Amino acid sequence: MPQTSDPSESSNTSRFRIKHLVSAAGWFEAEISACVREGLASGDPRWAQVQEGINKSLTKVASLCQQEGVSPESLPLPSRRAYQWLRFLSEADHLRLHASTLSQLIAVDGRAQVHLYHIGGWWRAWHQGSDIRLTVSEAFVGAPELVLKSLVKLGLPYTKKRTHRRVIEDYAETAAFKDMLARLEGAESGIALVTKGRCRDLDEVFLRVNRDYFGGRLERPRMGWSRSVRRGEFGHYQPSTDTITINRALDAPDVPLCAIDYVMFHELLHKKLGTMRVNGRRRLHTPEFRTAERRFMDFSEASAYLVVLSKAIRTMRRRGRRRRPR
Repeated sequence: MPQTSDPSESSNTSRFRIKHLVSAAGWFEAEISACVREGLASGDPRWAQVQEGINKSLTKVASLCQQEGVSPESLPLPSRRAYQWLRFLSEADHLRLHASTLSQLIAVDGRAQVHLYHIGGWWRAWHQGSDIRLTVSEAFVGAPELVLKSLVKLGLPYTKKRTHRRVIEDYAETAAFKDMLARLEGAESGIALVTKGRCRDLDEVFLRVNRDYFGGRLERPRMGWSRSVRRGEFGHYQPSTDTITINRALDAPDVPLCAIDYVMFHELLHKKLGTMRVNGRRRLHTPEFRTAERRFMDFSEASAYLVVLSKAIRTMRRRGRRRRPR
């Protein structure tokens, strides 16, 4: 259970952390899995204890965040996913759907230890000898039997993957999957994203890039700055919630305007072009995408700057510095 708070400084802003939140979510996941595997009915007192424990944890999180004057959505990513997952399961209908879906997944193949949780991808598989562990995204709760079967088969050795992967990819494009993911992430609650940074306003960046490269025809997506300086990517587009997140490292006076415009342009290309299939596989950065990307006027200058900045961020992390690299 979350017990205490730990405010710590990131590169630009204070980041609020809640100790034990991720481990608490792990405990609830294990307890729910045990209830499902033991075949406990929904009216069993153990289920009521789980629901009560989840609600108490959420109340504790809300209290700690209120004390610090922050939103739970400002927590670091692992804690935020744990919070979103617990919030999702706090609704009785969602908990029952979780239990029903997990039961179906377990029944597919007894060799795999299957878990449902709020992860970044669609599934994760881990093998060691005969030990097979599979974690499936919570967004697949309530999915058709064929989809659930394909998810388990992808985690098993010696199975033909292409057909199962295609089934999952097709389902991930449906309104049902996108709606469940939005519920899980809380997008339907209208959480406001921060677009105005210390130096740059993402609304202004979007309007400029949309006008110059898309004729002003693209609808405005949800947009926001990342909560901290990220390593590895400067922007991300989430199609299920139509959301663009821009790395806070770009919100600085010494960052050239062409660099942030290029990142916005890159993510808007994902919004416009969507996901394509090549030889049955989903691909984001296809030759068509790369060709379109080079239409950006200052492509070479912006790309070169981002390479330098990326190396500076990695160096900063290795040295344990707490300030944005120049």
